[in-house]
Amino acid sequence: MNIIDAEKEIFELTKKQAEAFDFGFDGGGKAYIYSLKNEPILALIPKRDSKEIFAIIALNKNLKTENGLNPKSKISEIQNKYPSIKINQDLMMDWEYIFDKKNNWDFVFMTNGKNRIGEYQKSEMSAKPKKAESKMDWITIK
Repeated sequence: MNIIDAEKEIFELTKKQAEAFDFGFDGGGKAYIYSLKNEPILALIPKRDSKEIFAIIALNKNLKTENGLNPKSKISEIQNKYPSIKINQDLMMDWEYIFDKKNNWDFVFMTNGKNRIGEYQKSEMSAKPKKAESKMDWITIK
């Protein structure tokens, strides 16, 4: 879908431009955040120099996955749905994410060296989540 067609479906929301980098995408592209009454609902990331949507960012807790997770779900809630899930480091952004391979979703946690959810033996290896009460910041849908 392209951004023009998507905006026809979300016409009641206000639009604000941001950088795709704010959501972990490098390359200098743009992101568009859509809000209702100043509350961010979602963001659309088009492919660079294109109107075609590359990713959707679910930001609001009222946006739920088919299994009931939302962008403010806790690690413990994610583990209930995915018992063997692992968390990964995003080395470019210095935060963490859980990847749902079946749906091609990333559950993103804007952590840093002071509040890591996983304990990593090596920088490019995943880890078992250690902080069950940590809440995700958004869901990236590709």
